[in-house]
Amino acid sequence: MIAGIVTTVRIGGTWLGRHWLEETSGWLQVPGYFLVLWSLPEVWLLPGGLLKRHGMDALLLLSLVLAAGSSAWVFLMAGTARIRK
Repeated sequence: MIAGIVTTVRIGGTWLGRHWLEETSGWLQVPGYFLVLWSLPEVWLLPGGLLKRHGMDALLLLSLVLAAGSSAWVFLMAGTARIRK
C-alpha cells in the first residue's frame, strides 16, 4: 500500500512538474523544475532520444519506470527495516 502511495505521488508530481515547465512561464517553472527532479534517477534508464519527444509516449514510459523504481525502493527499505528489527 505504501509503495502505491509513493508511486502515485511521484508520477503525479512528475506529470504536474513537466506540465508547469512546458506550458507555463514565470514563477510556476521553479516548483515544476523541482517536481521533475523527483524522476531523475529513473530518467537515466530511458533511451536518450525518448525525452526529447514531448508526447504522451515519453510520459507513459516514464510513469512505468517510475512505478517500478518507486516500488523497488519501498520494498528495499521495508526489507531492511524488517531485517534490522
